[in-house]
Amino acid sequence: MSSTADECFLLLNKGSCELALKNPSAARESFLAAAATKDPAGQYSAWKRYGRTCFDDSLWEEAKRGFENAINALDDAPGEKEAIDAESELKTCRTWVRKCNAEIADAAEELASKELAGAPEAAKEGQGDKKQSADRVVDAQKPSAVAGKKLRPTQLMPKYQYYQSDKVVTISILEPNVKSEDLKVDFALDTLKVTLKKQGHDLIPINGRLFDGVEVDKCKVLIKNDKVNIKLRKRANHNWHDLFGAGAQDVRATEDDEFKGLTSEEKKLKEEEKRKALEDNNFMGEKMTVKDADGKKRPYASTRDWDAIERDLKKKEEEDKGEGEEALNSLFKQIYGNADEDTRRAMIKSFQTSGGTSLSTNWKDVEKTDYEKQREAPKGMVWKNWEGDKLPQKEDN
Repeated sequence: MSSTADECFLLLNKGSCELALKNPSAARESFLAAAATKDPAGQYSAWKRYGRTCFDDSLWEEAKRGFENAINALDDAPGEKEAIDAESELKTCRTWVRKCNAEIADAAEELASKELAGAPEAAKEGQGDKKQSADRVVDAQKPSAVAGKKLRPTQLMPKYQYYQSDKVVTISILEPNVKSEDLKVDFALDTLKVTLKKQGHDLIPINGRLFDGVEVDKCKVLIKNDKVNIKLRKRANHNWHDLFGAGAQDVRATEDDEFKGLTSEEKKLKEEEKRKALEDNNFMGEKMTVKDADGKKRPYASTRDWDAIERDLKKKEEEDKGEGEEALNSLFKQIYGNADEDTRRAMIKSFQTSGGTSLSTNWKDVEKTDYEKQREAPKGMVWKNWEGDKLPQKEDN
């Protein structure tokens, strides 16, 4: 492999790594540098990757240039053409060129419509201004005027994910380079609303009732370079089954009566006492229970009688004896499960040391018997070692 081919190969790999690290501008530079090496075998890949990267960043003109150069590179490199499915690749690149043309036309049309929206006022200023407006519409076809298709608010909406511990739920909004003045987070007892200003739009990625209540004064927001972390301090130390849910309605219903007539400082002290009581209960291992219709306490909110279900399953297992070998194995399993320690030892030793030809439950006999010296093979069969030599067995005596 020549030094030019080596350099092109390294630059292509570098560009792929930059894409994986979400650094498209550096990836485009690497792909352009790979194309500049003039390596015949790498020209097509370099220009095609450059075109794809530009298209993903809404750089329609540059993307079109990349795909057109990729087509030319494929025609000029017979070796590369033979190594891949040339017809399929040419068809793919031409499809991308058509996509770029469509996006360029849409962007030009959108820009022209904005310019023409001010036409009534421009008409009052005379024919000269009309000509200037028309010139601007024509200029919209130029690459410098087409900065890319404007995204809709739904396309701008950032994604988020969350994870939790017993005490804290951490929500990560996956939006880089967020400024504090563009972010607004509204905490409440069991609701959360996040508003993010982006490209002139007020986006609301999170808005709803939480699974349970939180301690508002202990919730916080951390803005990082690549994301925004929102930490919610749980009122009770338990696992949330989901981020959103019914909220702390039971708390809301009782708080109005419980805190009625108290000052804000007294309410705060009472809330702290309740939180500590919840933590103490969780530390002592007490479980939340509810009462069923029959008055019996059950864990969590389940209304099923799991004890009765377990009894029914065991009863069905006992009644289902099976047939043939299955019934025999079921009998042995039942004997072993209900046996004492000596009986189990007798069954294990007799079965294993006899090679599966004997099964006894009498430990006194099994303890004294050496089944390896008193082998007993099934009728018509003999014991042999791995080499095929016959071993002594009970019938030989």
